[in-house]
Amino acid sequence: EPADGERRDQLSSSTQTDGIFTIAGVPSGRYSVRTAVPPNNEYYTKSVMHGRSDLTREPLTIKEDEDISNLRIVISPDVALLSGRVLASDGKSPKRGVAILFVSADSVEQKISGRRMFGFTNADGGFRVSGAPGDYLAIVMRPGEGYYQLRGDELISRAAKAQRITLQPGENNR
Repeated sequence: EPADGERRDQLSSSTQTDGIFTIAGVPSGRYSVRTAVPPNNEYYTKSVMHGRSDLTREPLTIKEDEDISNLRIVISPDVALLSGRVLASDGKSPKRGVAILFVSADSVEQKISGRRMFGFTNADGGFRVSGAPGDYLAIVMRPGEGYYQLRGDELISRAAKAQRITLQPGENNR
């Protein structure tokens, strides 16, 4: 997807059985390399490397008519699982249908949609999310607010007040 955050047609490809993929017709520009690893967040993208460049933290720059090869993406099954409950301000009543966003505590990774976990509470206020291990900030979303909409100054403001949670690889945390 374009690194500038503009919503345009995303260029994508599926991998072959040997893990090879090709995306043709990519115009010059700066791109964030993302993966979609179905099903049910049982895997996460551990790294995206091009040479010595870590593309999980910086965009890939493609020049006019440039052929990029040897992009290495590592997918891991060591997801972190987190479950919990959201209660009303009285500390007793469960809150149903509340959206919760977990963004990376790292300010660079906060902008990466693939480093976000998102869930809704059920009837007893419970939720369960899974994703990449790391340090996260828990943000309770406002009604009608989409997790993809939270960015810029609003994200910085909300993150400053959020609870910090550390998730380890393969951990099942509550």
